Amino acid sequence: IRFIAILFALIMLLTPAISATVPYSTYTYSIDGEVLNSPDAFVPQGIINSYTLKLDVGLKNPSDIEADGDGNLYITDKKNNRIVVVDKYYDAKFIIGDFINQHGVDDRLNEPQSAFIHEYLDDNSKPQKELFVCDTFNSRLVVFNANTGAFIREIKKPESDLFGEESRYSPVSCVVDKYGRIYVASNATTEGIIVMTNQGEFINFIGAPKVVLSALDMLIQMISPTMAE
Repeated sequence: IRFIAILFALIMLLTPAISATVPYSTYTYSIDGEVLNSPDAFVPQGIINSYTLKLDVGLKNPSDIEADGDGNLYITDKKNNRIVVVDKYYDAKFIIGDFINQHGVDDRLNEPQSAFIHEYLDDNSKPQKELFVCDTFNSRLVVFNANTGAFIREIKKPESDLFGEESRYSPVSCVVDKYGRIYVASNATTEGIIVMTNQGEFINFIGAPKVVLSALDMLIQMISPTMAE
């Protein structure tokens, strides 16, 4: 029994050294701000690159990755103007880049920034899966069938009096809720997150940054509103 106890103690002492295989250390802060070593928050299991994915054209500045419920990955290959879709074994399924739009005209993505998978049940309770792509430099969202890569529709800049005619619209990120509402972050829009219907009709802005006036600004407005302008 004594031997087993000693062996167990040795295992407990050696376990941190054996498990410390990551090329970095993880730390946290105490209540006093002191740096403390901590267990590894993340341990890498592997590397996914162009060779792993067996791509003829290598990834160039990939900017986003999404996963669906089946384990498929949707990689936004920004500088190659495409979305690379692979299965859970990292075998390529298809690539979305060039497509035929709703007008029957050749079209293509232009430096897409990110994508979002929207999974839902249609009116017949049949599972559906759509891929919303932030086609940033084309100032639009493009929706594809996430299972086949087929083009479905495009969603351009929403029409609203809140958008000036000269206002730029550059979607960089989007999500879709269970009701089909689309939430878009545009790096050229300062009013907040853009909320639209599933067909791209403007609803409102949310999360607009608060404007905080300094004491001097408030004093100027009280004394002379025209000066504040």
